[in-house]
Amino acid sequence: MGREDVAPNTADKDGQAPLMWAVSNGNEGIVKMFLEREDVTPNTADKDGQTPLSWAAKFEAVDIAKMLLEREDITPNIADKDGQTALLWAVKEEHGGIVEMLLEREDVTPDIADNSGRTPLLWAAEFLYEDSVKMLLERKDCGPNTVDKDGRTPLLCAARKGYKDIVEMLLEQGDVTPNTSDKDGRTPLSWAVESRRGDAVKVLLARKDVAPDTVDKDGQTPLQRAVIDRHEDIVRTLLEREDVAPNSVDKDGRTPLSRASGNGHKDILSCF
Repeated sequence: MGREDVAPNTADKDGQAPLMWAVSNGNEGIVKMFLEREDVTPNTADKDGQTPLSWAAKFEAVDIAKMLLEREDITPNIADKDGQTALLWAVKEEHGGIVEMLLEREDVTPDIADNSGRTPLLWAAEFLYEDSVKMLLERKDCGPNTVDKDGRTPLLCAARKGYKDIVEMLLEQGDVTPNTSDKDGRTPLSWAVESRRGDAVKVLLARKDVAPDTVDKDGQTPLQRAVIDRHEDIVRTLLEREDVAPNSVDKDGRTPLSRASGNGHKDILSCF
């Protein structure tokens, strides 16, 4: 490609330039040829707003991503029509090598959210990508309290799955807010209780600033949910906290003891 009158950035009807086609097909040699030309634009997006770097991140083309990032005119934070950056794609597809490569760059912004308000950290926490969570939290400009459109934080997402290690990792962040409720009024503790993972519940309750009696939109506290779902061990764990109210009343005017009694939960009744 030595001719000066060749237009290397002409895109097709889908907005894909020749460089994009080379990237999407994993043709490293051809990508290298294009990137050696100064007149090639590495940030040209297709009709969906995805750039060559986004494609490389999405399909784990590590060597291609490296070549693209070596270009001084690369813009790593371009988001597609769904608000997804190359970093978010790499996190979603669990491509740790590319996540690491991107986070090593100071010009990569780790907290850019997609159209649903979900950041790379929130995605990593929800899908239990522990390595990505760790790498993201090592960046001082990555906030642990970002909230998506449903009011969910990374901590809440990890607690929903009952994944103790990520819950611990997030709680170790000094500025994490452990009681943020989602749109249904449910806290990380409430979701951890429902996950049936007692170890995650214990990790949360070890924090003095965790509010154990927060009432959700159904009028239920974590204790009431544990009783209704017959989580005997979790009921005992909750009742070990002195600030848990054993006589809290739900929207039907019933206490945890009333629920356990009405449902014939002898083992639960023995906890009180």
